[in-house]
Amino acid sequence: MSLSTNNQTEPIDFRSLSIEDSLTKLSASPTGLSVEDASNRLETYGYNEITEKKDNPLVKFLTYFWGPIPWMIEAAAILLAVIGHWEDFGTRRSLK
Repeated sequence: MSLSTNNQTEPIDFRSLSIEDSLTKLSASPTGLSVEDASNRLETYGYNEITEKKDNPLVKFLTYFWGPIPWMIEAAAILLAVIGHWEDFGTRRSLK
């Protein structure tokens, strides 16, 4: 696991550090953060959360028709419609 801090540009490899060194790099203690430290970090860095990405339902629906397999199915449907092979579309009559 690596983490970049504000005063460093290089990520820290915590797997190679001892527990004491890791706590020092994180400005923490074995008992955890004090209330003051926690509120300062909350103010500085914000909540530890990932914002949910909202997808447009129409775009999500249209992505099902984008790709090699949907293209083959769409091309087959168009070719069958052009040659008038209507049985594959669920109808029993032919338009001649």
